[in-house]
Amino acid sequence: RPSFPSGHAIRAAAAAAAIGYALVRERIAPRRRVLPVALAVTAAVGVSRAYADAHWTTDVVGGWGLGAATAAACALWYERLRRDGARERRA
Repeated sequence: RPSFPSGHAIRAAAAAAAIGYALVRERIAPRRRVLPVALAVTAAVGVSRAYADAHWTTDVVGGWGLGAATAAACALWYERLRRDGARERRA
């Protein structure tokens, strides 16, 4: 078995959360629709990795955690870019 954490779970959680954050932040899609889809995609990828016996459950849960941390870092970076862009437009 591949080692801890699951790369698929990391990428699924990070992508779903970061894309979902941007969609909600820019008011492109409502949170009530984005959140269930992001959670379903992330869960489906993680469960499929454990079901296929490619990873232990702990590998998947660790991947979800690292993916969430990655998405949080992306959200912080996104907000900084928005703030700097607004500052440049005012100047």
